Amino acid sequence: MTKAAESMTADSMAQNLQNHMFDGIELTEQQRQQMRDLMFQARQMQPEPFLSEMIQQYRLVTAPYFDETAVRMQAEKMAQRYVSEQVEMARVRHQMFTLLTRGQQATVQKNFELRIDDMRGISQLP
Repeated sequence: MTKAAESMTADSMAQNLQNHMFDGIELTEQQRQQMRDLMFQARQMQPEPFLSEMIQQYRLVTAPYFDETAVRMQAEKMAQRYVSEQVEMARVRHQMFTLLTRGQQATVQKNFELRIDDMRGISQLP
C-alpha cells in the first residue's frame, strides 16, 4: 500500500470512528430529540459547501502555468475551513456526549476502545 493510500485509510478510519461515536447506545426519546436539535442547529450554522474553493483549486491545477504560491494559499484556506468545521463538530459531539447518563458514557468509552483496537489491528496488516 502506498503512503497516500495508508494515510487516506487512517484518515477515513478516524472519521469513521467519530461518525459512529454513539452507535449501540440506547437513548431515551428526550435524548434523541435533544441530539436531533443539536444536529439541526449545527447544520443551520454550516457555511456553504466547499464548491467555490474546489472550483478555484481546479482552476489553479488546470492553469497554463503552475503557481505554487497560489495553490499553497488556496490549500491553506481550504485546510483552515476544514479545521473550523472539525472544531464545530467536536463541540456538537461534546454537547451530545454530555446528554448521556454515566452508564451510556461508559458504553461509548468501551465502544471507542474496541474500535481503536480494531484500527490498531488493521494498521498492522502488511
